[in-house]
Amino acid sequence: MYQPRFYRNWIKTSDLVSFNVQVSESDLNVQAKEDLSEVIKELLLKYRGQIESHIQTHPDFAKSLKPYPAEPLAPKIIRDMCFFGEKAGVGPMAAVAGAIAENIGTEILRKHDTELIIENGGDIFLASKKERKIGIYSGKSMPALNVEIKPEQMPCGICTSSGKMGHSMSFGKADSVTVLAKSCTLADAVATAACNQVQSEDDIKKSIEFAMNIEEVEGVVVVINRKIGIKGNLKLT
Repeated sequence: MYQPRFYRNWIKTSDLVSFNVQVSESDLNVQAKEDLSEVIKELLLKYRGQIESHIQTHPDFAKSLKPYPAEPLAPKIIRDMCFFGEKAGVGPMAAVAGAIAENIGTEILRKHDTELIIENGGDIFLASKKERKIGIYSGKSMPALNVEIKPEQMPCGICTSSGKMGHSMSFGKADSVTVLAKSCTLADAVATAACNQVQSEDDIKKSIEFAMNIEEVEGVVVVINRKIGIKGNLKLT
């Protein structure tokens, strides 16, 4: 079910053009040097089509909550979802939003000289030559937090999973678990897996250590019941 992206009202990037691109359930907010909405819509249709076609012939790909073996001849986005899902110990669809954002972003950067921020349901592909601040929303009871991302850390993915908000499946109870990684697909998969591990405040350390022990994860922030845990190469403001 579609849910309004109310947090987009808080976005402030005065140096970039902001626009939305929507195809079926996929609803992207994009910040770039110019309006690339038509190009991005074509890419969104392309990658959604690849995923939908794969599901038609491999229905378990969409249903699996555990790592799913990748077909060697499957499209790259399918192989990415399987590969990083296996690293995190989750099904491939746990990484679908991050994978779409990353594959679109990577293709755009190959053809356009632009700053680029693609947000897909709270999962963000980020490529910029200046420091950017990404907000973490953890519910009305917790003040919004900002994570500073430096130019040398980009391109990267910063993805958030919640056991209390949003439409994505979660077995955890964290207000939010945010993961920073070079791969947006990996960040999405790990955020889901790390959030699944949080049932109470006592699980903050366990969740953080789980995420940080996965190769290529650069940072994690866990929020539950107004308690925060943070580790890695990121700074909260």
